[in-house]
Amino acid sequence: MKPAELYKSPSVKTETELHVLSKYIHEISLEWIKTPKTSEVEIRYYIDECFDGERGLAMFSVWFKVKPFMVCHEAGRGNRDYYNRYVTDAQVFSDFLAYVVTLLPKEGPEAINPEQDLSQLDQFYGWPTPALYDPSLKPKFKLSGRENINILRDRELALVLVRGDAGYPAAGLCTSWHAGRFTFDVVVFSPDRHRGLAKFLVQYAMRQFNEDQEAFPSPLFVVHAVNPKMKMLLGEPFGFSVAMPPNGQGTTTWEMIPTMDDDCRVIIPLHELVRA
Repeated sequence: MKPAELYKSPSVKTETELHVLSKYIHEISLEWIKTPKTSEVEIRYYIDECFDGERGLAMFSVWFKVKPFMVCHEAGRGNRDYYNRYVTDAQVFSDFLAYVVTLLPKEGPEAINPEQDLSQLDQFYGWPTPALYDPSLKPKFKLSGRENINILRDRELALVLVRGDAGYPAAGLCTSWHAGRFTFDVVVFSPDRHRGLAKFLVQYAMRQFNEDQEAFPSPLFVVHAVNPKMKMLLGEPFGFSVAMPPNGQGTTTWEMIPTMDDDCRVIIPLHELVRA
């Protein structure tokens, strides 16, 4: 199909809402525009379908001052899974961008007093920097990602915490995906126990499951707690429940599963690391 042919086709609806173009205009953020509707821009839809209330597809062209300059099409959940743009007139596109700039607010953002104490400034994903850094921001531990190092049965070394000064490993996380089943092991070396590192790594593993689980049709998350301490760590702080206890016939581990929401994502409570 030629864009020129599309421009001549009758549209099924028209739109003047500039925010429709947010994911197509990379050069300027349209989210800051105060007047999102304008008669200077017209969006002409040729296809606009929604199949089940969430998934759909759309194809439209964008016109500026009655001149076409771009064709867009999109599909998937909320029409966000796939989208692309085809600019056919660079000069009109540039004129459109220059016009959009005039719609941006002239005032700057609200400034913060640099002397103001911001409690959230030293928080990352709910973890305070004093747990990992000293007051001069020198790391107490180094976060070191490691991939494709097969250890401990089928698990891979996913993350290592290394003490910043001495350089020796303090703790490690080993994870595994196999046939849609996720599991992990945590190891904390004796000099660095009771410092919250195990909680840090358990939380890291739970986030990894949430990031990866959409790649599997029916993901499972099962952890084998090999001792009562691990069972307690997973249970009360993180909401894991025992799916299968030791059977006394050679099985000495607790098979535990986490609490999940309706989208098969693990519900992760936030826990601060114990300060060193």
